[in-house]
Amino acid sequence: PYTTLFRSEPCAAPTTEYKRHPVYSPREWLLESISSILALGLVIATLIIFWYMENKPLSAWRARVSLNATISILTTAYTMALMHGVSTFIGQSKWLYFKNGPRKLADLETFDKASRGVWGSVLLLTTVKWNLATIGACITILGLGFAPFAQQVLLIEQRDIISPADTATFGYAHNYSRALGGLANSGIGKHRRHPTQPIQEMHLTCF
Repeated sequence: PYTTLFRSEPCAAPTTEYKRHPVYSPREWLLESISSILALGLVIATLIIFWYMENKPLSAWRARVSLNATISILTTAYTMALMHGVSTFIGQSKWLYFKNGPRKLADLETFDKASRGVWGSVLLLTTVKWNLATIGACITILGLGFAPFAQQVLLIEQRDIISPADTATFGYAHNYSRALGGLANSGIGKHRRHPTQPIQEMHLTCF
C-alpha cells in the first residue's frame, strides 16, 4: 500500500487592474457639458433680446411675460446652469491639488465649501494656494453680480416722438365731485356734463 501526498499551492490573490481614465470623458462629464452649453445658450438668448429691443418702444415686445421678467428668468437660469458645472469642477480639482504634494487636511474641507457657495469660494481664494480650482471660485463670486448688472443694462425711458397722424386725442372726465373732506359744506356739489355738450373752456392746438 502507498499513500499519495498532494501539496497544496497557495492561492494567488486576485489582482485588480487599474484603468486610467482620460482627463475629459464625455460619459463622465455629460451633465456638466450639457449645463455649460445651456448656460452659453441662455447668454446668447439674452444678448439677442438686448439687440432686438435696442432703441425700440416697449410696445414692440409682444411676449406675454414682461421684458424685465424675461431677462430675470434668463439670468437666473443661466446662473443655475453655470454653477452646476463650476461646483463639480471645484470638487474634482481638489484631487489634483492633493496629488501634487503633501497638503493640509483642512484644505479638503475648504474645497468642499467652495463647491457649495460663495463663502467657501472666498475661503479658497484667501487660505489655499492658488490652483486650477481658483478659476471656479472666481466664477462663483462674479456670478452674484451677473443678474443685477443684466437688469441695469435694460434701461426704459420716456421719449417724445412725432406722430404721423393729423389728429390728436385726449381724455376728459364726464363727472366729478368736490364733496370731499372740508369741501363737503362748501355748497359745491356734483357737476355732470352731457357727453355731447361742447367744451367751451378747452382749446387744443395741433402743430
